[in-house]
Amino acid sequence: MGDVDELAGRLCKDWSKAVTTWRRREKCPYCGEMPKFSVNAEGYLDLGCVDESHEPLNAKGCGGIIVDLVKKWDGIALPIRRRFERESKNRRLLAVLNA
Repeated sequence: MGDVDELAGRLCKDWSKAVTTWRRREKCPYCGEMPKFSVNAEGYLDLGCVDESHEPLNAKGCGGIIVDLVKKWDGIALPIRRRFERESKNRRLLAVLNA
């Protein structure tokens, strides 16, 4: 297992990684707002955008660690943001090519 200092170092590293994941979570690709926590019908935390003016995004929770929910949210929001960036880049390129 190792000594106490080694364990403390690993815990500190894990905590630092968890905080970094939390702080760098994706914003909603539709409105740019930070996702909010809510409680679902089963009593677990969900993480998502509460703005109903666009397609609702929500990482459904089923217990576990909050950082895992953030990673789940990022897995939903990041591909959408990348698609929007690609589409925007293509529109700019088409505007130049078709000018």
